[in-house]
Amino acid sequence: MLNVAPTVDKLLAGWQPHDVLGPFDDRAYRLVLDPRHGDWLTSLRQHYRLAWCTTWWRVADQRIAPLLGLTPLRHAVPLPPTPAAHHVDADVSAKTPHVRAWANGAPLAWIDDDIDQRDADALLAPAPDDTRPPSTTPCSDVLLLRTDPAEGLQPHHVDRLLSWTPRTHADATPPDPTEHPERHAR
Repeated sequence: MLNVAPTVDKLLAGWQPHDVLGPFDDRAYRLVLDPRHGDWLTSLRQHYRLAWCTTWWRVADQRIAPLLGLTPLRHAVPLPPTPAAHHVDADVSAKTPHVRAWANGAPLAWIDDDIDQRDADALLAPAPDDTRPPSTTPCSDVLLLRTDPAEGLQPHHVDRLLSWTPRTHADATPPDPTEHPERHAR
């Protein structure tokens, strides 16, 4: 899961400014991108299904991916234009409930500058019966990589992603062959 701003839009040595039309209007936004990000993200595609996690949503595929030399990711967490306007839990990122619904129980790695352990806890916790929609199966495992807003995505983030072996729900609770012997017959 990738955030667009500020994870990949800070001005550092070697970064290049781009004026990009925004996702909801004809206003130009100044994005400053590191050309190395395209290569780093391409290497992650061999191990992950990359998705945009930004209010740019799929527009990022059309307007930002080409600037990074990426083919479209084709996946985006469906966020409202202003996630904070729909936000009900001040302890976690406004994106967290949307991310959880999108992941639908799968292991999840998330890169953002505005996430912390409380978001991981919310992604892993069983859903309260009365407060969440039915598509909120907890993630089987979570790796949150908080970026420094002044530095954005860095090689150590990519290295950590490449070294992570997530647990799946099947790993966490192995099936008991005595419960349903017909499913385990050879």
